[in-house]
Amino acid sequence: MVNETQVVFGTIVCCIVLLVAIILFALSWSVLEPLEIGLNRNDFSKTIDDSQTYPGGRYFLGLGHSFVKYPRKLIIIDFSSDADEGGPALQSSTADGQAVSLEVSFHYNLNVTALPLLYKQFGEDYVTKMTNIAQSSLKNTAVKFPTEAYFSLRHDIAEMMKNDLIKHFRDAHATVQFLQLRDIGLPGRFEQRLVENVVAQQEQTKALFDKEVAIVKAQTQVIEARAQGEITEILGLAKADSLLIRENGLAQGTRLLVDVESTAYEALRKELDLSTEQLYQYLFYTRKVLNAKPSDSLLVGFGEDTRLNLSLIHISEPTRHAQISYAVFCL
Repeated sequence: MVNETQVVFGTIVCCIVLLVAIILFALSWSVLEPLEIGLNRNDFSKTIDDSQTYPGGRYFLGLGHSFVKYPRKLIIIDFSSDADEGGPALQSSTADGQAVSLEVSFHYNLNVTALPLLYKQFGEDYVTKMTNIAQSSLKNTAVKFPTEAYFSLRHDIAEMMKNDLIKHFRDAHATVQFLQLRDIGLPGRFEQRLVENVVAQQEQTKALFDKEVAIVKAQTQVIEARAQGEITEILGLAKADSLLIRENGLAQGTRLLVDVESTAYEALRKELDLSTEQLYQYLFYTRKVLNAKPSDSLLVGFGEDTRLNLSLIHISEPTRHAQISYAVFCL
């Protein structure tokens, strides 16, 4: 029969086996945070399963397996005096051999589909490798520019640094997103001389600009004066044309009036059967009679040596046919 000691021993063994099984089962699980992505690694052989990447979550990988974890978010590398990631400001040189200090920061993210290749190339210490690649790329770009360009072509330098980083990080299975050339440090004496040169160039540029402005202003004044002269000439011609048109109109009206009167006088002469001289006398006396007042005296039909006083008594209305008026006088 089984004694009490054997029962106790068996119970202890079962508990130990159960506890070990629980521990081994728990160790077979691995967890990834939401902003992490992982590779399944065999902790004994240090090999990875390159057929699959794992997003954030809890996974049963089995005993002896764990995740190699990589961030899904942007990673920053900062080379400056207060950098947390990257290191101190980069010490490089310019194309003309002048020492220069560069504070540069940029962001990059890892190519998720190429994480197995990244692990095979750099292992788990990819951050150090990325930092070394960035230092080398930025320094190689810095020596392509002369010292003066760091003041006049700062944006172009930053753009070339970014483009060179993109090429190198592409080979390292990463993508550069942003780059900022934060500060450029040069020796004080040289920097002061360079600033003075830049200021002189700016003043020269300003002088050339002022000259162009003065030339444009003078040309504008010439154009305005010429335009004003043309306007004055046009207005003068218009005024002259207006006067000419008005005088021509008056002349044509006068000519028409004279023509009408001449035609009427000729018709009257023929109607009365008068000579030209007789018509003139008729018209002269008719106008005198028409303009005379009742108290006026008018002598008609006597010679120049005859003196008579005649009083106008009455002037008749013109006749309907010949339009002739008759006057009655008293001696």
